[in-house]
Amino acid sequence: MNWQTTLRPDNKTGIKIQGDAYQVLKNGMVDLLKEQSMVCQLFFEILHKQFVDEWGENTGCYLYHVKLDLESRGVIRVERSKGKRSVSTTIKLAKNWQFLLTINPKPFL
Repeated sequence: MNWQTTLRPDNKTGIKIQGDAYQVLKNGMVDLLKEQSMVCQLFFEILHKQFVDEWGENTGCYLYHVKLDLESRGVIRVERSKGKRSVSTTIKLAKNWQFLLTINPKPFL
């Protein structure tokens, strides 16, 4: 069984997740963002509904850490904008995301 240790943009320690689970969640995120960028809350709601039957109560945690990992690797970008009354967070694929997915800066453990 192979394990993936996730990266975090703040250089804190990520989590260990099974490599197959990581790939499934990563592919789900990339496929969703290929269609369009979206607000962070909607992004997580759609993915949670898609994977909750398979991953159960840990779905949110896994999604969050895989998102942080993809952000650390530069595959996705998180843009925060502040309006008069609220803060909006949008997630989108980086321009060179396909190339970045071929690079694995941290090997499976």
